[in-house]
Amino acid sequence: KKTPLIWRFWLNRLATLDYKPKKQGDKINVAISRLHQTGIAFIPFSDLFENIDFEEFRKAVSKEINLFEKDGNTHNDELKSYFDFILGLHPKFEKDSIWNKVASHPNLQALSDAYFRMKGTKMRYYNIWRHRPFSNAPMGSQLWHRDREDLKILKVFIYLEDVEEQTGPFYYAPGTQLGGSVKNNPETYKEADGTNRTTDEMMEKVVPREKWISAIGKKGTVVLADTHGYHKGGYVKEGERLLFTCMYVSPACGR
Repeated sequence: KKTPLIWRFWLNRLATLDYKPKKQGDKINVAISRLHQTGIAFIPFSDLFENIDFEEFRKAVSKEINLFEKDGNTHNDELKSYFDFILGLHPKFEKDSIWNKVASHPNLQALSDAYFRMKGTKMRYYNIWRHRPFSNAPMGSQLWHRDREDLKILKVFIYLEDVEEQTGPFYYAPGTQLGGSVKNNPETYKEADGTNRTTDEMMEKVVPREKWISAIGKKGTVVLADTHGYHKGGYVKEGERLLFTCMYVSPACGR
C-alpha cells in the first residue's frame, strides 16, 4: 500500500522531477484539463491519433475478430462469460503491430505524461474488448470499483461502433480520482474472489446519481479515464459494445 506522497516523490521521484510540459493541440489540452478536473474526458480519434486512418484501424479489428471466431474463442474468461478478449486473455506485445502504433502514439504518450505530470509513463496493456448481452444481475466490472494497478491509471477506450445506453456504456463517478474533489469513499462489499465492489445505491450516497457520467458516444469517440477513480460498465442489454483499449501507468508501477 502506497501513500500518494510516497508514490510520487519517492517511487516516481525522478519521473516527476524530469517532467517538462510539451506543447499540445488545443483539443488535447482541453482533454488533459478535464482529466485533472473530473477524471474523465472525451476526444475524437482524428484529433488524437495523427496519421492513423480510423476506418483502416476498424478493418484491422474486423480481421482480428474473424480470426478469433474462426478459432472458436467465443469465451476466454469463465468469470466474464459476457466479455470477449479478442487479442487473448493475456495479449502478447507486438512492437510493429497496428495495436502498438495506436497504444504508443506520441500524442497519447505526451497526454499521459501531462496527466500524470511525470516523464516516461508506461503503456502496459492493450486489447480489443467485445461485450455481449447479459441478462443476469450486474457482476464483476459491471459494478462500481477502482482499478488497482496504480494510484493513477490512464485507460483509453476507442469506440469501434456507436455506444448507446442499451449497449452498456462506461460510467464514471467524477472527482473520485486521486486529487479529485470527492474525498469520501463509498461502502463496499467483497465478491467471491475477494474484489471490492460497490452498488449504485452505495455510490449515490457519495456521488449523486445525477452527476454520474455516462460515456455514450459515436464510433471514433475516444474516452480517456483515470480508472483508479470509481467506474463501471459493460452491462449490455441489446447489441454489443466493441472497443479497443490500452492502459498507461506510472514508471514505478510493477504491472
